[in-house]
Amino acid sequence: MNKILKRKYIGLRITYLCIFVLLFWHCGKTQVAKTGAGEEFNFTFFYTEGISNVNCFSAQVIEIKEGNNPTPVFSGFFKTKIGEEKSVKIQSIKVMSSSDGKMIEEGSGTVEIFQDKISISVSTPFPPQRFSYFEIRGFRLDAEQSCEEVYDLFFSSGVYERIYAIGRTLIIDPKQERKTVGILTLVGTSDTFQTNITTTRAFPMVVEFFRDDKTKFRKFLLCGGIDERSKSVLRTCDILDEESMTLQQGPIMNFPRVFGSIARSFDGKIVVSGGLERNARIVPFFETYDPENGIFLKIKRVIPRFSHFLFSTENNVGILGGVNSEGSWEKQIEVLPYSQSDETKSIRLLYFLEDSGKFGSCFAEDQANVYITGGINSAPRIIILKKERIDVGTLELKLNKITSAKLIYSNSITTLTRYGKVSFPSSIRSLSESEIKFGNCKMVSFENLLIIATSYGEIYFVALSKDDIIDAFPDDPSVDILGVKIPPSSDDFPNSVRKSKKGFSFEKVSEDRAVLFGGYDYVSFLDTNVKAIVPSDEVLLISKSKEIFRYKTKFYRKGAFSFLFGDEFLIIVGGNPDGRAEVIFVGKLEYPEKIDKGIISGQEEQKDEEEGKK
Repeated sequence: MNKILKRKYIGLRITYLCIFVLLFWHCGKTQVAKTGAGEEFNFTFFYTEGISNVNCFSAQVIEIKEGNNPTPVFSGFFKTKIGEEKSVKIQSIKVMSSSDGKMIEEGSGTVEIFQDKISISVSTPFPPQRFSYFEIRGFRLDAEQSCEEVYDLFFSSGVYERIYAIGRTLIIDPKQERKTVGILTLVGTSDTFQTNITTTRAFPMVVEFFRDDKTKFRKFLLCGGIDERSKSVLRTCDILDEESMTLQQGPIMNFPRVFGSIARSFDGKIVVSGGLERNARIVPFFETYDPENGIFLKIKRVIPRFSHFLFSTENNVGILGGVNSEGSWEKQIEVLPYSQSDETKSIRLLYFLEDSGKFGSCFAEDQANVYITGGINSAPRIIILKKERIDVGTLELKLNKITSAKLIYSNSITTLTRYGKVSFPSSIRSLSESEIKFGNCKMVSFENLLIIATSYGEIYFVALSKDDIIDAFPDDPSVDILGVKIPPSSDDFPNSVRKSKKGFSFEKVSEDRAVLFGGYDYVSFLDTNVKAIVPSDEVLLISKSKEIFRYKTKFYRKGAFSFLFGDEFLIIVGGNPDGRAEVIFVGKLEYPEKIDKGIISGQEEQKDEEEGKK
């Protein structure tokens, strides 16, 4: 009997112990839900001035699932009036369970607002496992609507028509990184940054001189140019830091320069050549900036020229084209070695290039070639200069004549669509060789494609295969290239029929997009022969797939610089007396279908290499 009672007593103790363990586990789990214990992530957003008018925001961590499928794994909303509150909490937080993929109420998040930044800290018990980014959306509310109602509608459907602002950070690998930065700005219109990027510098020489292999953050060097307030030629440089979104004081050149040229050599040095100094005198010197030492050194005398092109090969730096001291187009190509063995030689090779173009020629380059075209009153052609031949001491080029083109004309004056894309009824006109004009142009190079923006208000797409132009229309081999006539905008010039451009900027901003903006528009009107010259506030984002998207800047700019942040935010710096930078969201409002594929694949390759080493 005692043995039976003893067994029952032991059994009861085990039962109570099990119940206690279960209760403790449940309480612990409840405590996690209450305190939000889990892995912490920190995201910082640089926000623009218009965000002060928004008071309802969604907040989501987006994980990029297999097949580049963006999926929210942490979601909530917060209410705040920017400028009036310093700290708020994220409400209605739901996270995706790693076991069944359902959204459950766990996790926590806080929002800190200070000066021009919004810092968001989130804690989640189920952290994302693949590449991820943080997204904010700001909404317009009716008087009777609550932020929670709008967020619930957005969360359930994934869309909401009254979106007013959007913010996205750069992509991180959550297994290795816990923080990153992004931009929060208006949708469909330009807005200015608060205080972090301000410069009155116009027509600077710009080059990317640093890129972090892990975070992908870049640093740009902006040298020389003209101060738009004092109208003086500058010899100073600024460093634009993408991570902190600030302009920092940089090195000082030995000479003031505007309309000079800059390039990054293969050994990481920055080389600067030519340009005009004060009193419009040409600078006859070449100098080198060493980022490690932070100063400009190695001054060498070169042929005086400005508005020229500087390019780099594996062993040399080349100087091509431009206007010389006699006011004519310079046909000589200079080649300067930067290897230590040739330190004592100032100029190793001097080439004479008959077909270098005429005044106003434009240039582009890739790893293998330099491309030359355009020029005032010159025949349409593209010259391809091979870099590898220069390194072995010879000059090899291919002359491609353009004999025909098809140009798309708009049949009506265009209007801006909601998100900027140009949409217009059009007709196609065939052009003969004598009708094709590039003039004072600008050009960018993509893989197997050149895009030329002309001073006549046209954009030409030139497909390349090795050293030859490919027919623009396979079914019509007589057509060399395809062009688009930039249509006037009805909201600016309702009676205009024709437009050309002067003094604009045209830059490659990603692997598949270029941007044209600034300068002056020369507009002809329908009911008169009068031509108007007006500063341009137009921004055209041009893709490799021949799509054109139109936006507007807040300020008229000439000689400004632009770059893409996160492949979705176009930032425009300098080029006007006000000095404030502005940003335009040029991405997609829906979750991007392909989110920075290059970054994802590059990081995956890096992970594979690291795992292989282990």
